[in-house]
Amino acid sequence: MQLKNDYDFINNLRSLIEQYYAEQDNRQIHVLLKRDCDASVDEICIDFLIDRKYVARYNIIPHDRGGMGYLGAVSLAIGPFFFPPSQFWDYENSERFKLDASKDGIVHNLALLDEFLGYPNALKQAYGYKL
Repeated sequence: MQLKNDYDFINNLRSLIEQYYAEQDNRQIHVLLKRDCDASVDEICIDFLIDRKYVARYNIIPHDRGGMGYLGAVSLAIGPFFFPPSQFWDYENSERFKLDASKDGIVHNLALLDEFLGYPNALKQAYGYKL
């Protein structure tokens, strides 16, 4: 998917998140289209509620090294703040997250977030392994 800060890309990211959770035993997902990201750097973020308990955010930001693409990251809300994996999980597990903003990177990161939330086979299931 071609990345740019526009309505189509935001809808594509939203659809990808919703599709991921629909394929994970049709789990409850509610996407919150609150937009408080930094528009001056073309940041895209989508907040979503997982299983009626957890709020997460997916950010897509331009790479700061001269037009080298975009970076993607997932974060988890703890209280009123969002924290990256390195602050809510141990170092070794936080290193397993990908920074690329590709479809594979987004699905991979969502599966790792699910693994943290107590779904031990989420990564295998996301990559299509039969369980």
